[in-house]
Amino acid sequence: MSAVIMRCVAVLGLVASVFGQKNERIQFEVASVKPSPDADGLLHARGLAEEIAQEAETPGFLHVAGTTLTLRNRSLCQLVATAYRVRISEVAGPAWISDVRFDIHAKLPSGGTRGSANEMLQRLLADRFSLKIHHETRTVSGFALLTAKDGSRLAPASESPPSDTAEERKRRNDAMMAEMRKRGGAAAIRLLDHATGSDIAVAVAALIHAPVADETGLTGKYEVMLMLPPPTDPSSDSLEYRVTQAVGKLGLKLERRKNAVQFVIVDSASKTPVAN
Repeated sequence: MSAVIMRCVAVLGLVASVFGQKNERIQFEVASVKPSPDADGLLHARGLAEEIAQEAETPGFLHVAGTTLTLRNRSLCQLVATAYRVRISEVAGPAWISDVRFDIHAKLPSGGTRGSANEMLQRLLADRFSLKIHHETRTVSGFALLTAKDGSRLAPASESPPSDTAEERKRRNDAMMAEMRKRGGAAAIRLLDHATGSDIAVAVAALIHAPVADETGLTGKYEVMLMLPPPTDPSSDSLEYRVTQAVGKLGLKLERRKNAVQFVIVDSASKTPVAN
């Protein structure tokens, strides 16, 4: 074999190796998937509360303790939303995917990171639930978050982001409680540290339960106390009105818009996961 041919074979082998590595699907080292116990009792109620909390988080957030990922009492809808980094409200499929709940306990492989855990969860759902999905853009009613004509009244964040120590969390919780007492209570409150305009839009979306596009034009980071006061007249104080009042105190405003939202559509899935 000539030297030129040998070099070509070596290059082709390297290319095949590179592409083979890219095509490898990263997966958990071990994973347990089981139906959650007491799905219709206390844990079911707790799961609904967790869904509300998940809608307020950054889409796709996964808390990994060391190399261990634990997800308890999660509907398949929640799991799909987390795996594909979208909100629960941006997942569509059979009704049962919001009702049947599961527990997942998984271990990341050596060298695995929280940043790759979402892709591992995608593979796990495909392997254990025979999950098949497709992505679809839908136009839905929503809002745009803009800066008010007089400018925002947001306080710039300090140079250093807050530490996530128990003392720091307590300080932030105390600040929220003090503000709630000062204002006579609130139906919802979000304290955002080092928040961008996009972060504020996400928090507003969680309060109003509708997509909110960030059109503030804000480029800095801010400390935000976003409070949704309780209705003074339940017959006239709509959720939209109260949220509009809350963002107005920040020097921002909401406008109704038709938003293009990327949905994850569940085409098919098994109610019973493959045994561990």
